[in-house]
Amino acid sequence: MRAPLTLSVLLASAALASMAEAQTSPPAAPAPGVTDPAAQTPAARPRRSLSQDSPAPIQQPGQPAPAAAAQAPPAAPTPAATPQLPPAQPAARAPSAPVPAPAAPPNTQASPAPAATPAPVPAQPPVAATTPPAAPPAATSPVVLPPATQAQPLPPEMAACTGDATDAAVSACSRVIEGRRVSRDTLVMAYANRAATHFQRNDDARAIADLDIAIQLDPRNYRAMVLRARALARQGNFDRAIADMTATLALREDQAVALRERAAIHQQKGDATAALADLNAALAQAPNDAEALQLRAAVQLAGNRLDAARTDADRSLALDARNVAALMTRAELRNRQNDRTGALADLDAALRLAPDNADLRRLRDQIEPPAAQQPQAAPAAAAAAAQTAALDAQIVQQPNNATLRMQRAQLAWTAGDVPRTILELNEVIRLQPRNGEAFRIRGLAHARRGDAIRTVNDLTQAINLNVNDANTFLIRAEANVRRNMRQAAAADYRRVLRLEPNNQFARNGLARLGLNN
Repeated sequence: MRAPLTLSVLLASAALASMAEAQTSPPAAPAPGVTDPAAQTPAARPRRSLSQDSPAPIQQPGQPAPAAAAQAPPAAPTPAATPQLPPAQPAARAPSAPVPAPAAPPNTQASPAPAATPAPVPAQPPVAATTPPAAPPAATSPVVLPPATQAQPLPPEMAACTGDATDAAVSACSRVIEGRRVSRDTLVMAYANRAATHFQRNDDARAIADLDIAIQLDPRNYRAMVLRARALARQGNFDRAIADMTATLALREDQAVALRERAAIHQQKGDATAALADLNAALAQAPNDAEALQLRAAVQLAGNRLDAARTDADRSLALDARNVAALMTRAELRNRQNDRTGALADLDAALRLAPDNADLRRLRDQIEPPAAQQPQAAPAAAAAAAQTAALDAQIVQQPNNATLRMQRAQLAWTAGDVPRTILELNEVIRLQPRNGEAFRIRGLAHARRGDAIRTVNDLTQAINLNVNDANTFLIRAEANVRRNMRQAAAADYRRVLRLEPNNQFARNGLARLGLNN
């Protein structure tokens, strides 16, 4: 927090300026909030800081007048249109005016003026002395100084006013805000920390309201803008979120990070072109940004640019082998390229790093169902093999029997044989084009292969044929996410929640889209 200018510095500067003009004109006070640069030492001269572009600190209520003010001589207000002559014109000085007393150093009391006082000249306007003219007063209201001459300490409540998602943090921040007997910077911190608590609790409306005030008090606080952008994006207000992220570009040195964060919002909005443009610009500035590489791999994967996606995913993991998002992206990519073994290896590595990640577990179950992960006992395996052989023999005799082919497809699906599953279901659907269960299983098989378009097409056919289970809508929602069909995905997630209100997969899906349940 910046240290405020002391009142004694301003009073000393005002005294010097009035002494310089004491012999030729009535005493005059300097313009509010303006000091004479020539009368200040380097230590007393104010430095430009963030607060010069921000609202002034809040004046303490009931502040008494400083005692040092009584030492300054009374001054009449300066006329609005006082002419200022250059300092190099000594002829403008009154002939009988004595030489002004030498200037005293700042923060020391100046020597009293000579006893002899020249007669005032009422008919003439005041004339400037030889000191340089003061800078014109600022257009804004004068800065209100706090009563203390040193930086105000943080109130004790700030120790508990953190961004933790606890009631104690909210209460502490609220006490600081409601008291308002703090500096502007402390007030901004209290609003921002309370907003962070609301954000962690998924209360985006309250977070945005607090961040609006924090940014109004400190328009250059880019961290508050970043958090507000994330909250807005989670609400689905992508245009405002992008505007906030764009505003931070001029306020922060790490522009590559700002571009990457804006790209993430473009991706959530479904604007792959803008996301790629930002990521390309970010990686041009920071080519070893593992997060930017992972995000670009995900965008490339959604656009079915598999080779480019694989290059970025590999580079991201080479830079950070513990990047869970990059492992998940590459697993989806490998699954789409029919590299099931590699996809499972990436997912297992990611689950070792994040064992509670439901998205990783769900994707792994799609690639390898839990039934296939369990080793079958020898008798059961032998029975399944005998049943498969018997069905194959019957299908040879009755190739157009849809019931036999459906049974064979189900056996293949249970065994994890995706190609044979799709092959048999193609024949079932040819023979029974209104078989909703056949469309559903074939859609799930396409999802396991990472073919989002065929997944959506088959599951839509199944839903139209009255297959309305929650899992069907959930898988179609995931496929729509991969296709950047955000509205369709959100509608499917909400349909799942109508069927199963406690379905955590659907809730997580809406949260990833930045939407509320």
